[in-house]
Amino acid sequence: LAFFARPPLTLWLGMEFAEKGTLVLQILAIGVLINSLAHVPSTVLQGIGRPDLTAKFHVIELPIHIGLTWFLVTRYGLPGAALAWSTWVSLDFLLLITAACWITRTPARVLAGRDLRRSVATLIALAGGLVLLWAWPHVLMAKAVFTLFLSSGFLVTSWYYVLNLEEKWQIRRWLKQAE
Repeated sequence: LAFFARPPLTLWLGMEFAEKGTLVLQILAIGVLINSLAHVPSTVLQGIGRPDLTAKFHVIELPIHIGLTWFLVTRYGLPGAALAWSTWVSLDFLLLITAACWITRTPARVLAGRDLRRSVATLIALAGGLVLLWAWPHVLMAKAVFTLFLSSGFLVTSWYYVLNLEEKWQIRRWLKQAE
């Protein structure tokens, strides 16, 4: 959605809405990605008996979020609102991951281990391909076909380069259960 927000919005809601809503959707798509990552440290904190930290962080974040939202909305309108929300969830993610690492005594270097580097490298390669695709001046159908090939390449690379044996075994087990 961050790269291809305009075509779906145009098909769904029309050209006029797509012109005004594309940037908003792109900003929100990035915010949703960051917010989905925040569920991991949030769950860790709840699992180790510290759900109070999430609530305390939200109390601290509230005045920041209100002020930032007011400032960005008055200056930039809907894109400002999307940016305020995405900034808020990014701050929340940073606070949650810092607290989870501190309480569990997990050094940051563990989080930045080999698996994370491989995952980030694979995602950067996918993003690079999407940027090239976004800049490509061809028709939507050609872009759709290229996106399919790019996504397939991402899945194959992830399978062989990113996932470990236990994760591959778990995926195979889930797929057999789904049959």
